[in-house]
Amino acid sequence: MFIKELYEKKDSVISFEVFPPKQESSLETISNSLAQIASLNPGFISGTYGAGGTGSNSMTTTVKNMKLTISAIREAGIECRIMVGGAVLTSEYAAFVGADFFVKDAREGVEVAKKVL
Repeated sequence: MFIKELYEKKDSVISFEVFPPKQESSLETISNSLAQIASLNPGFISGTYGAGGTGSNSMTTTVKNMKLTISAIREAGIECRIMVGGAVLTSEYAAFVGADFFVKDAREGVEVAKKVL
C-alpha cells in the first residue's frame, strides 16, 4: 500500500521512528511499546541506525536487533511501510532486516517518502 492510499482512507496518518536497541534485552521494551503503537494504526515507521551514539563498532548487534525490531513490528500486526537508513547500512542490510526501504540519509528519506505518496 502506498502512503497516498493511506491518506485517501482516513483523515490522518501517524508515523513513528524506532531506534533499534543496543542490547537484545531492550527488545521487550520495544515489544511493549509496539503493542501501544499498534492501537494507533501507524501508516509509516522508520528505523535509524546509529541513534544514541551507536557506532559502526557495534554494527553486528545493531543490525541483529534491527531485524528483531522489524520482526516485532510485523508480529504486532502493524501494517505499515518501514524505512531504515544510516551511514553504514546498505540496501542489502535493509533487505536482510526486512525493511521496505533503505535510505542513506534524511534527504533521501524525504525523496522515498515523496515517491510512495
